[in-house]
Amino acid sequence: MIDATVHERINAALHFRMTDRLPLCDFLDNERLFRYFSPEGTIGLAEKARAYQELGIDVCWRCERRQVRESGLRRVIGWWHRRPRSRVLSEAELRAEVEDFRSRQRLFEPRTYLAMNVPGCLSDAVAAVGIADFARRMYSDPFDMERLIEVFAENLYLRADALTRDQRGGIFFIRETLARGREMFFSRHFLEKAWALRIRKIVDLLHQRDVKVVLHSPGNFMPVVDILVDCGIDGLHPLEAAAGMDWQRLRQEYSTLVLFTSLDIGTDALSDVPDVVAAAMTMSAHLVANRGVFCGSLGDVTPALGLPRILAFYTALGEATVTGL
Repeated sequence: MIDATVHERINAALHFRMTDRLPLCDFLDNERLFRYFSPEGTIGLAEKARAYQELGIDVCWRCERRQVRESGLRRVIGWWHRRPRSRVLSEAELRAEVEDFRSRQRLFEPRTYLAMNVPGCLSDAVAAVGIADFARRMYSDPFDMERLIEVFAENLYLRADALTRDQRGGIFFIRETLARGREMFFSRHFLEKAWALRIRKIVDLLHQRDVKVVLHSPGNFMPVVDILVDCGIDGLHPLEAAAGMDWQRLRQEYSTLVLFTSLDIGTDALSDVPDVVAAAMTMSAHLVANRGVFCGSLGDVTPALGLPRILAFYTALGEATVTGL
C-alpha cells in the first residue's frame, strides 16, 4: 500500500487541493544514481525503486516490463517479439501484463506510486510500420492505416480495462508523440478524425473508475490542447518550455488541467550545481502558489546527467517547497 501522506499528497494535487509540499513525478534511468543508494550487489528493479523513495519522488510515471538482459542477436530477436503486434491482444497476454505491472507496482511502495502507463494507439501504429512508411501510407492507403490505428486503439482500451478492473483510482498515462520540438507531428484535422473519438472512449471508461488520465507527449502540442480537453484528458506531461509549452498560459486558459511541469537540469544553461539549485528553487517558488501541479525533470534522469546535479535538484525541490509553503 502507498503511504497515507504520499497518497493524500498525490490525490490533493489531482483534485486541486492544497498539498503539504510540491508533489514530484519522474522517471529515473541513471546507473550511478541507483548505485549511490544501493552500493552493493546487482541493480534490479527493487534497487531502482529505492532511489525513487530516497529522493522523495511521489509518482514514477513510467517503468518498463521486466526483461532479461540481452545482447547481440538475442537483443534483436527480443525486440522483434516485443514490438507492437498488428492484432488485438489475447486475454492471456493482458493477464500477463497486469500481473507483471502489479508486481512492479508493489516494489515501489510505500513511498512512491507507480502510475499505469501504456503506449497510445498512434505511437504503436508508428512503431509497428516505421515513421516513413506510416507517413506514406496515410496518403496512399488511408483506410488500411485507419484499420491499423483501430486495432491499437482497441488494445489501449483493453489494457485500460484490465489494469483498472480491480483497482479503482490512480493515474493512467497515455504515451503519444504529438509533436517534436516546436513542430506538430500530426495535423489537427488528422487528430480530430482518426484519434480523438477513440481516445474519448478510453477516457470515459477510466473516468467511470475514478482514474485520472494524463497525456504524455514531447514537443509543443499547444495548438491541439483544446482537442485533448474535449476528449476528457485530465493532465498534460511533461510540458517542454523550450519547445513552447507554457504552463502559466495553460493554467489561465484550461483551469481544470493537472499540469506535470518539468525542468531541464541537463541543459548547458545550467553550468554547475548552484545553477541547478537556483533554477529548482525559482521554479518551485512559482509552482507552490498553484494547485493541480506536479514537478519533475525534463527528459527524465538519464545516464548523461551527473550525480551532483540530480541530488541537488531533488534536495532543492524538497527544501524549497517545504519552506515556500
